[in-house]
Amino acid sequence: MSCYDRLSATIEQNGPEEDEFAVGGFSLEEGKAVHAPRIGESFLTMECTLRELRDLTGQGQTAMVIGQVVRVAVEESYARGLDKRYGPEGFMMLLPAPQNLLTGEPSPSGVATLRLERLD
Repeated sequence: MSCYDRLSATIEQNGPEEDEFAVGGFSLEEGKAVHAPRIGESFLTMECTLRELRDLTGQGQTAMVIGQVVRVAVEESYARGLDKRYGPEGFMMLLPAPQNLLTGEPSPSGVATLRLERLD
C-alpha cells in the first residue's frame, strides 16, 4: 500500500512515449533470466516467458496470456511465513473494471488486498 499512489500514476500516465518507471519514481532493474525491466523496489519479482496467447472472443477484443515463471526473486523477510506477505505490506491485486453480471456494464477498477485471519 505504501506504493499505491505511485503505481496508480503509472496506470494514469502510460502513453507510448511515457516512461512508467520514471512516472512512478521507481528504480529500473534488468531481469536476470529474461530481457525485460523490473521494479527495483519490488519485494517479489517473477520473470516469465510467453507460452501461449489465446483470443477469448474470437474477435481480438480480449486475450488470455499464459506464461511460464523461469525465475523468482523475493526479499528474505517475505520468504518466510505469511504475515508480511499477505498483510498491509504484502500483495495487492488490480481488479480491472469488473463486469456487472446482470447488465454486462463495467464497474470502476479497484485494488483488492487480503487480510489474513487465524481461525484455529
